[in-house]
Amino acid sequence: MNRCPNDHPAPPGLDYCEECGARITTGDSPAPPPTPPPPPPTWTCRTSDCDTTQPHSRFCEACGEPNPHHPDFADTGDTPPDTTAPPDDDTPTAETAHHAKPPTEPVTPRRWTLHATADNDYFRRVIAGNGPDSGGITFPALYPDRQFDLTKEHNFIGRRSRSRGIEPDVDLSGAPEDPGISHAHAVIVATGDTPAIVDLGSANGTYVNGAADPVPANTPVPLTENDTVHIGAWTRLTLRAA
Repeated sequence: MNRCPNDHPAPPGLDYCEECGARITTGDSPAPPPTPPPPPPTWTCRTSDCDTTQPHSRFCEACGEPNPHHPDFADTGDTPPDTTAPPDDDTPTAETAHHAKPPTEPVTPRRWTLHATADNDYFRRVIAGNGPDSGGITFPALYPDRQFDLTKEHNFIGRRSRSRGIEPDVDLSGAPEDPGISHAHAVIVATGDTPAIVDLGSANGTYVNGAADPVPANTPVPLTENDTVHIGAWTRLTLRAA
């Protein structure tokens, strides 16, 4: 015999309970429709003059800004200890206190600088290889060396463009200006003792330690102290500890 939702007996064939009037249902309820799959993840770049929504890539396809939500740039610090654990019942004695290790001093992150200069040997290789616009480029007669402190975790390299809202941390614009450097050329990720350079899809590539082939775009390449990076038509960048 069927029963209503209020547990009253109901003879077969009735749609409503004779005692309370509740609707009587029989059989299993139909299964709910399957949940549609979630849409692919996206992110929106929020830098100045940029509001681009795009797939979950490492860098913005429009301005080169890194995606702070990507796993490559996620916080990799140690997980804080669990403070909810019960206290230890063992009271430290004078002997255990004598052999206890002294507190560890915090480690200061290593600081880096980038030195920029004009490299005539590299310029000759570019001209000999018939690089882009090589016929209209001349080596500068005077190029004062410049130094840039890498004070951020992500230090962008390029040439300033006010119309596009590009203000690189390592700004290589200004006379004599290397026209082979893209406005958003590369970024140095300076974290601890293992900095890395990432080419942002530049027009003429990024070369590390005199390599014949450029580094792959959007791929971190580790650097060590005194490593050299060549970009543009003649610019050499040297990484040094501050």
